Amino acid sequence: MQSTEHRTQNTDRRETGITKAQIKLIHTLKTKLGLSDDDYRLLVQGIHGFSSTSKDLTYNEASKLITDMKRMAHKAGTWTTRPKKYDNLGHRPGMASPAQLRMVEVMWSQVSYTHDPATRESALRKFIFRQCKKSAMEFLEGRDISKLVRSMKAMKGQKR
Repeated sequence: MQSTEHRTQNTDRRETGITKAQIKLIHTLKTKLGLSDDDYRLLVQGIHGFSSTSKDLTYNEASKLITDMKRMAHKAGTWTTRPKKYDNLGHRPGMASPAQLRMVEVMWSQVSYTHDPATRESALRKFIFRQCKKSAMEFLEGRDISKLVRSMKAMKGQKR
């Protein structure tokens, strides 16, 4: 009984407390911004109100701090965010979403026998053309994705 209560308390703390990844990102941003310890503590106090250490922040407070620090670093020119692959395509009615295209690439990397990125990409293009009669990932429609996923799942089952 005691171990279950202890586990529940840890889960609750994890869900509401700051994560190690958040702490790491906050300290990376602090370095990128060139903040002194005093300036950093003032920034944390502005978010949390009473504490000057990030370890006392909740998950949501840490998220807000990270967002604010990223905005500051971006304005200072010390932080850039790269768009994800295929995000430049945006939402196109009837077409595969950028997330679906990335999923196809990940699944292909799991079933492909080649380790060379250029050869793997060429093989994926040939596979897509054989399966869907499309010459490039960008031309895939939503219905093409399900066909590719089914085929790659079958290939993955045979590869084992």
